[in-house]
Amino acid sequence: VNAGWVYTALSVYWPEELIGSESTLPPRPAWSGRLVGYTNQSPPSPLPLAWPSFLPVLRTGSVDGPPSLGWGLAESDFYAMSRAETFQALERVTEEHPRLWHYRLYDTVSDPQGVIRNWLAQETALRWDQPYPGRDFLRLQLFETQAELATAPPPTPDGVLFGERLRLVEHAAPDRVPAGTVLYAWLDWQVPQEPTAPLPDLRMSLRLVPREPVTATAGDAPFAQQDEGPTLPTSAWQPGQKRRQPLALPIPAATPPGRYWLELVVYDGATGAPLALPASERSVAGQRWRLGPVTVQLPPVQPEIHERLATFDYIDLVAAQIAPLDLAPGATLAVQLVWRPRPSPYRDAYTGILALRDSAGQVRARWEGPIGGPAYPSGAWEPGYPVKERRLLPLPPDLPPGRYTLTLALERSQDGLPIPARTSWLPWPRRDRVVLGQVNLQE
Repeated sequence: VNAGWVYTALSVYWPEELIGSESTLPPRPAWSGRLVGYTNQSPPSPLPLAWPSFLPVLRTGSVDGPPSLGWGLAESDFYAMSRAETFQALERVTEEHPRLWHYRLYDTVSDPQGVIRNWLAQETALRWDQPYPGRDFLRLQLFETQAELATAPPPTPDGVLFGERLRLVEHAAPDRVPAGTVLYAWLDWQVPQEPTAPLPDLRMSLRLVPREPVTATAGDAPFAQQDEGPTLPTSAWQPGQKRRQPLALPIPAATPPGRYWLELVVYDGATGAPLALPASERSVAGQRWRLGPVTVQLPPVQPEIHERLATFDYIDLVAAQIAPLDLAPGATLAVQLVWRPRPSPYRDAYTGILALRDSAGQVRARWEGPIGGPAYPSGAWEPGYPVKERRLLPLPPDLPPGRYTLTLALERSQDGLPIPARTSWLPWPRRDRVVLGQVNLQE
């Protein structure tokens, strides 16, 4: 953080709580103090592959400033550091960490000769540069250093060619991750010695896909997905050259605990066309590469959730989304529900009944199944933790065009007892179903 006294913005606004069902916590920073006093206190791997992780935040001082800065107190935000001390500290940091973020604000005041800026320009590679115009003009830069990962989980060999253009040599990723945190992985790539054609700018899509469908109609759409390109575009990669790419995949807090696949898709950043994969037990649909299994656990802290659409007994329906809103007969309607059980001495399993009703209120299509799915039924839910559920609803091909309403009702699984819903904090009125939304069925 350069100049060091602006670290207060990070310490105030850095997320430390899970708020909402889709939220995630980034790596927890460790306010390590002064740059010149930095010693390696990180865990064995500089790349945080498991949560909680250690993120050193280092405050710079004024280069060759007067010793009287900050009254000479060790705890002062304002302090002087010599040019030699600065070089030694930067060498220690870049020897131990492969990536360095430079958070710049007023650094022309604390470093008028550009000692830090010039050193970074000579000793590291600038991979990202984002100015934030305004009164103070913040600038954030990302540098890659010469540091290699000293230790990491044992790498998994891959050796697969994506589209005969790019080889994934191996990768490393954790085999378990709490929901509400970030899954970190790294990939080792290599361009073939004799490529069939120059590489375009490719993007990598890291995905978390259920090993078994969470519900019978959920499909295998990812529960989490993050797409990004390497910091050095693949069009600049050279034949035979190896490149290491770190990837981060935020896992939403409402992701149900259970078994998943970590999958990778590589695609052309300009056209969106995925690179084909050879047939293999690890390739899916000719374009998704299974990196390995991952077990998702409950979030490390209970998320704060303030919204609520309805309450069935002790279970809140937090949110509901349906898409698309305009579709044709025989198409598929995607529904996403987020539940949260409140503390209760009573716990049971419930069946969710989704119904498509016409303008007269008549049911024209109906789907039912255990909320949360057979792999994580509501009777197993932990109080206070949100649960995301997805269903794909195929519409009957003979439905006439018109406007339809999708409703949700709950009943107890063991005996079919209807569970009425409350849509306000008051105990009454109670409804036998709640409206999730409306869709237009076209010709």
